Amino acid sequence: MSDNKGRIIFLEHYLLDHADENDPVTTEKLITVLTDHGYSVNRNTVRSDLAALQAAGIGIASVRVANAKGYYVKNRPFSLSELKALIDAVSSSQFIPERNSNAMIRRLAQMAPEMHRKDLTATAFCADRIKTDSPVAFTALDAVNKAVRKYQWHSDKDDGKRTGTEIGSGLFFC
Repeated sequence: MSDNKGRIIFLEHYLLDHADENDPVTTEKLITVLTDHGYSVNRNTVRSDLAALQAAGIGIASVRVANAKGYYVKNRPFSLSELKALIDAVSSSQFIPERNSNAMIRRLAQMAPEMHRKDLTATAFCADRIKTDSPVAFTALDAVNKAVRKYQWHSDKDDGKRTGTEIGSGLFFC
């Protein structure tokens, strides 16, 4: 398989799934993985592919691992602790039905490196949590958010009355 674009995309996905700042992937490991997946590579190929990812805006960090260089993606959308907080919030939310909650937790966990996914989903289980069976509350949330974005609420300091001002898109609370 000599598809350069495919190789670079594979490399990005591999780094996202198998490396982080605590477990960077060495050049030798990348060569082995790419070769095992049918790509013909050497050190220079890996170096130029990583440079191409950098040029495309993917933040690739390079660190020393023993006597080798290790790499990982440094600008992930969420850190591991942020993902844990989001998963805990979804898991403990009473208005999200359990089926939707489980699906959201699985999707959030997919954003973490593979080595941490089990830990994320394991911490999300809340025994005896009261959850709604109705998807109506969950789907109504979007309508509420749209309505809130449409108006900016503020208080008149003199008489304490609250008035709304249409603002188009954006979320403002005063």
